[in-house]
Amino acid sequence: MRNPINSGWHLMMDAIVEDPTRISDSEGLKAFILDLVQFLKMDILEGPRMSAVEIDVSRLDTDSDEGGITGYCLITTSHVSIHTWPLRQRFCLDVFSCKEFDAAGAADLIRERLGVTQDTTQQVARTWPDAPSVAGSPSIEAVGRPGATVG
Repeated sequence: MRNPINSGWHLMMDAIVEDPTRISDSEGLKAFILDLVQFLKMDILEGPRMSAVEIDVSRLDTDSDEGGITGYCLITTSHVSIHTWPLRQRFCLDVFSCKEFDAAGAADLIRERLGVTQDTTQQVARTWPDAPSVAGSPSIEAVGRPGATVG
């Protein structure tokens, strides 16, 4: 029986990388997402799929998108997605699943594979709107290394 309180677990990482080539290669990101899904012991339903917006340095200081890659992989329990901005050396990544997973291990894998130098990472235990209030039920927590922050 499914947990009556949690509707799922959501790992979110907003990060800066040392080497922007790690987040600007669609094939490399596909391989990374496949490895992440395998680490999580999840099953793929569709993908991973990547879409790129051409990099345009002239758009960097405007409201227009300066380019990057958006990718996703549908898993049987939800999804993994990434949005990258190589010119800014930044990415946002989400893992959502109604099945519990090793968020700290996943965060470590992401940091290692993408060369993260700084991040704000959080895990949210999502709850149903009609869930009973339970003292001590999980909510938001920082995940991973010392100095990780909850945004």
